[in-house]
Amino acid sequence: DTEYFEIVNGLLGQYGKAPYKDFKKLTEVLLLDTATIFDPSALTECNMLKRVTILNPECEMRYQYGDMRRDIEVCGLSGSTAEEYCKATGHPFIALEDGKPLEQLHYTLPDPLDCISCLIKDDFALVTQIKEPVAYVESLSIPETYEGKPVKEIRLGTNAPGQTIQILNIPKTTEFIDFKYFYNNANLKEVNVDPDNPVYCSVDGVVYSKDMSELLFVPPAKTVCVFEIPESVKKIGQYCFRENRYIGFMKIPSTVEEIEDGPFYDMQSLVSLDYSAYHGETISSVGSCDNLVELKLPQ
Repeated sequence: DTEYFEIVNGLLGQYGKAPYKDFKKLTEVLLLDTATIFDPSALTECNMLKRVTILNPECEMRYQYGDMRRDIEVCGLSGSTAEEYCKATGHPFIALEDGKPLEQLHYTLPDPLDCISCLIKDDFALVTQIKEPVAYVESLSIPETYEGKPVKEIRLGTNAPGQTIQILNIPKTTEFIDFKYFYNNANLKEVNVDPDNPVYCSVDGVVYSKDMSELLFVPPAKTVCVFEIPESVKKIGQYCFRENRYIGFMKIPSTVEEIEDGPFYDMQSLVSLDYSAYHGETISSVGSCDNLVELKLPQ
């Protein structure tokens, strides 16, 4: 959660690496007047970074082998190596008065509209992409409207939701969601549906049809050891549990009548899957569940 760094001696990068990429909310870096070296490649993948201040007017600028984003502003003294660096690279330069840093910047959440791409139909909007936003986002709420049109559908195709997103909130206006490739976001913990949505509902971050007769999507990072399927469920959707890394034990209740293709693939923690009470016509295949030791089939 660090927003601000003060660096005393200098900042060096590592070739082919982004050593500070895990500081997702880092907004500003200050190199004190004792810092002698600045390598901007060290700050690649700091997606929230907005400003670097360099107080040493003779700080060595090592940008030949990599640079940070061009929209990051650099503050320093007039005539300094920091100003020369900005002229060479195109970074915006702000001259400091009396050598004093500007007021510290703080992390702010982005507008959700900046995190999605939409296609406008005649009377509604269709979400086609949930982007990896410039700012670090753990929770994203899909807006109810886009350019004045209700957001009725989410069809991502092969585009997974942005990898930083852990919680995705669905509005009441959405009437169709293609969950097929949601499993590609390994960090997704919850998908929460507005209670007023007429088509879908959610319980503990798991998505069902409104009447809970269909189990549609269990997020890959849903952290539960034993997953209990409600007895209201009659159908389990395609890829429903795919790539969940935490579920270890699961029993299919007798109320389930249909299981679509591939819901139990790549479940690395799955130890036991009990089909014994299931009376559907076909049993969906189970694949790449490397720790599965017990599979109970109907008699």
